[in-house]
Amino acid sequence: MSARAPQINSRYYAELKRSQLIQEIHGYGPNYLLRENEDELCRRLLAKYEKHFPAMSADETSNACDRGGLLEATIRENLLQRKADFVHRAKPIVNA
Repeated sequence: MSARAPQINSRYYAELKRSQLIQEIHGYGPNYLLRENEDELCRRLLAKYEKHFPAMSADETSNACDRGGLLEATIRENLLQRKADFVHRAKPIVNA
């Protein structure tokens, strides 16, 4: 009797990869993230992670990175959030 590898649900796998993508973005330091060209970073992340997600339909295609819409939206949303975190921390708090 041989042990079989557990079957992984494709939806679960996509969510796992999405979580890894978000963790990668949130692992970037301020010097890297604030100086890096956002479109270039988006392209690199899309190239790295798009193979883990189902193909996007033509009406979901994005113009900014010339690739899939939902994945790019996730990338851009998290890049924006991470940059906002750094900018918010950098502002001095003034008590009135």
